[in-house]
Amino acid sequence: MFLSALAVAAAGAEDEAALLAFKAAASIGGSSNALVSWNGVRCRGRHRRVVALILPSHGLAGVLSPVVGNLSSLRVLDLNSNGFSGNIPSSLVRLHHLRVLNLSRNAFYGPLPANLSSCTSLSVMHLRFNQLSGHVPSEFGSKLTRLRFLILGNNSLTGFIPPSLANLTSLINLELMVNQLEGTIPTSLGILKDLQYLGLAFNNLSGEPPISLYSLSSLIWLQIQSNMLNGNIPTDIGKRFPSPAPAITYLPERRFHWEHTNLNSESLNNPANSPL
Repeated sequence: MFLSALAVAAAGAEDEAALLAFKAAASIGGSSNALVSWNGVRCRGRHRRVVALILPSHGLAGVLSPVVGNLSSLRVLDLNSNGFSGNIPSSLVRLHHLRVLNLSRNAFYGPLPANLSSCTSLSVMHLRFNQLSGHVPSEFGSKLTRLRFLILGNNSLTGFIPPSLANLTSLINLELMVNQLEGTIPTSLGILKDLQYLGLAFNNLSGEPPISLYSLSSLIWLQIQSNMLNGNIPTDIGKRFPSPAPAITYLPERRFHWEHTNLNSESLNNPANSPL
């Protein structure tokens, strides 16, 4: 994959500098004069603005240039499965049209930027398998009301699960597994009627799973094992959920419990994962 002079020109003058800065910071080989198109760039409109930067598994490294925040028409930023490191640039806050942010499977570190909550068009935030630290910003729950996929697993996040995430009423997938989160599971999550997958396993959560989780009428998969939760899954769990009971993995007091009713192999093997 190379960034050619033709590809830059096709993007329009407004975005040319941002693409070149991205190339320089991302350790992309090749000359800008190479006659090879940069297939991951999607442009649209009379002024040929960049609306998508989709470059998964391209062997990219270095830092994500803050100049990416100048791509003001960007809808999709998908750089998953590369070798990016450093902080997620705060300049992404300027991407008011951004709908998909997928930076999973990189080596980003530092706090999860609270100002990403200003990207109010976001439908997907997929940051799994990085080295992010700090708290899950409560601002996500108050501003990212269009979010359907919030996937933050396999990082080093600490603190509590913000009860404000219950405001994200369009959520299909909430995945916070393999972090260092503590406290109780917020009772308020029980109002997420569209939620299909809730992954909270491998944290330091305590207390009993709230009864409100039984109100999750769309739930297909619930993973809460390997925490410090107490209590047992009720034997009549299949009757408590308003729809067929989800697959549940729960590990109270070192015991492993499975309950799955009326589930087919498709739903067991493919819980509501990211669409990317």
